[in-house]
Amino acid sequence: MSFHHVFNVHGAAANRTTQPRMAITNIYFENGARVSNSSKITSGSWKKFIPDTKPSEVISTPYNPVLYAVS
Repeated sequence: MSFHHVFNVHGAAANRTTQPRMAITNIYFENGARVSNSSKITSGSWKKFIPDTKPSEVISTPYNPVLYAVS
């Protein structure tokens, strides 16, 4: 596991297997955030990680739980 700043750019050796590489990214955002009309996710499908949510709707799915409430 490695952690990188959002603006960090790095490379990896060539994938010499027949299997695609898998990666995971954790993105934290404020409770009540909404899906943008122009998603910033550049690879994969944001709909996979924010299912059943349309642009301008609040992001609230089992994949995006509230970590803690601010009172």
